[in-house]
Amino acid sequence: MVSIARSHGARGVGARIAFAPEGLPLSHVTDKQLTNRLRRAHGHLATIITMIEANRDGLVIAQQMRAVIAALEKAKTVLITDHIEHHLEEVVGPLAEETRQKLARLSDIAKLL
Repeated sequence: MVSIARSHGARGVGARIAFAPEGLPLSHVTDKQLTNRLRRAHGHLATIITMIEANRDGLVIAQQMRAVIAALEKAKTVLITDHIEHHLEEVVGPLAEETRQKLARLSDIAKLL
């Protein structure tokens, strides 16, 4: 059985994280938020290819490419911050609320990289 808990970590205050029966967060491989982000970027990229094949304006295509790159960067940030949070709890055990808040702050800073 999978349980759901509120997190203050990588996905923001109040985000929901699924936990495996052992109490550890599920792998990012099964993370619906991440896969949904990537599916949207994939669809957007397919649209860009169609735009290129239809000889659409280069500026419009470049703007759309920039949007896909930004979406992929955001997905990468979610993946990395979730990965860090997952393995941190794996090593040190469940995190106290204060520690989660500090980790969320670090995650917010990391998003600016």
